[in-house]
Amino acid sequence: MRAFVDTMILKWARKARQRLRPLRREYFGNADRPMSVDLFELYTPGTTDRLMGEVRREADLLPRIAELAATGKLELLCNIEVTVEYMQLRDSTGGGPHFFGAPITWSEAPLVYSRSITGPVTDAGKPQSDWGQS
Repeated sequence: MRAFVDTMILKWARKARQRLRPLRREYFGNADRPMSVDLFELYTPGTTDRLMGEVRREADLLPRIAELAATGKLELLCNIEVTVEYMQLRDSTGGGPHFFGAPITWSEAPLVYSRSITGPVTDAGKPQSDWGQS
């Protein structure tokens, strides 16, 4: 069984990275020489913490899907276009997409195109169908 992993799925599978959060501002000195120091604390935001409802339930299932892929019951497919989109996400990690440590099979895109598809296309669904069956 195969499943295509796109950017929206990978977005919720990213590892949370530590960030700095403003804590408070300390004021020092006197009226002649006022000074202030901003204090920060490290925190690790959860990638799915703000999700609610059905989207949250779907995001919570992703580790289980990764487990199926890790055991070989599911093959995850991805292509270069997804990698390019993934690298544009905020806090994306180097080395390309990661899906909870599950193996990802890199494949060619079902259609070769630039920003616009030109020329006669008799059946746009056929290349996609052929790709899914390969």
